[in-house]
Amino acid sequence: MSKRQYILTNIVFLLIGLALVFELIRDSQRIGDFNGYLIAGNNALAHKDIYSNDGNTWPPFFTVFAIPLALGANINIVAMRLVWLIGSIVAAYYTLKLIPKLVLNKEVSFKNNKALLFQDPVVFVPLIFMLRFILDNISNLQINIYMLWLSCLTFFYFTRKKYALSGLLLALTISMKVYTIFILFYFIFKREFKPALWTFAFILLFNLSCFLVFGVDTSMSYYHHWYHDILSAAASPDYKNQSVFGLMFRVCTSISQGTIFQINLFDMNPATVKTITYFIVIIAALYPAIKFRNPLKEKSSLTAMLEYSFVLNAIPLLSPLAWKAYFIFLWPAYFIIYVLLFRTKSQLSSSLSKTLKILFTISVLLTIFTTDGIIGMHLAEVAQTFSLITIGAILPMIILVILYNNADKFSTDSIKYSSYPTGT
Repeated sequence: MSKRQYILTNIVFLLIGLALVFELIRDSQRIGDFNGYLIAGNNALAHKDIYSNDGNTWPPFFTVFAIPLALGANINIVAMRLVWLIGSIVAAYYTLKLIPKLVLNKEVSFKNNKALLFQDPVVFVPLIFMLRFILDNISNLQINIYMLWLSCLTFFYFTRKKYALSGLLLALTISMKVYTIFILFYFIFKREFKPALWTFAFILLFNLSCFLVFGVDTSMSYYHHWYHDILSAAASPDYKNQSVFGLMFRVCTSISQGTIFQINLFDMNPATVKTITYFIVIIAALYPAIKFRNPLKEKSSLTAMLEYSFVLNAIPLLSPLAWKAYFIFLWPAYFIIYVLLFRTKSQLSSSLSKTLKILFTISVLLTIFTTDGIIGMHLAEVAQTFSLITIGAILPMIILVILYNNADKFSTDSIKYSSYPTGT
């Protein structure tokens, strides 16, 4: 990296820092999704029905988790929001540090200064890709950055054979938001029963706390309501729902999509559409399932990391509901794809390499550059109605499988790190 490039990179990093500080100040005054967490926690404190607020679509344990947040907000709500936002930035920072360890299975080292984590393109460019989703989560005071961090830690401790800790973190995320259950399915599929059993044990332990807080009868009614009235009816054609289910509902049903126009080609029964979607997902999953079928102990570290990134990438797509901020889970996939295609020497044919780079670029354009900050609120709504984020998130999964099939043509030891001007 030349001195000029180094200066420009630092200017970009400074602008990112200023944007985050601006968001901290502005969003500490906003309601955001965090307000829903506080309402749930306050309903529990007041011994009211935690599902009397339609905004509470989370499992009962999430409300138990929200009680300390509500207690803090009752003392000073602005300070509590600020603590939550600072925590989000801290979680994003440690996720940024963790992803190179996770997907490369080694520390990222720099020639002159290890503190220059952000300036090296190996980690800086994927950060730029994800900035849209980081800011989405911060501006809406959502929990998804925390969930990604805990999910990455789940895989990280699993690779270190710390199965109890891995299971604890995974159980915590599942008990709060459920959608990370796909990681548990992955462990079971891979016949990695130690982390799976620890996860089940901790899920039971976490959810027992609900019975202590709400009582047996009330807890049972909460779980019944959440499963039958919320989870079973979770898929929605709302244009903001960027999951595969949202795409299928918009195309195949005439239910209102929350916009002034409809894109449905059919007028099918929602239950039928849900069944068809499950069928399509299963068919699409057959090939990667066959490729990923061998136990992880038979895998190289690179192929294992490609699998982990694939699973994390799939989480927002396969969730019944996935707002755009959920796609922060693409971060590990974007990281490893960028590193392999642009920063690593490989033996891929030039045509395949070019094709993968084009697909990756299209994915970035569809997911990152469809934000309303770039194309405007109206066009961003149109983009979401046509599920451009969904399509953009499917492309990395295709790329990951192709890279998986060609993993022997890469060597992570050949990753090109930046060299910095002397004295920096």
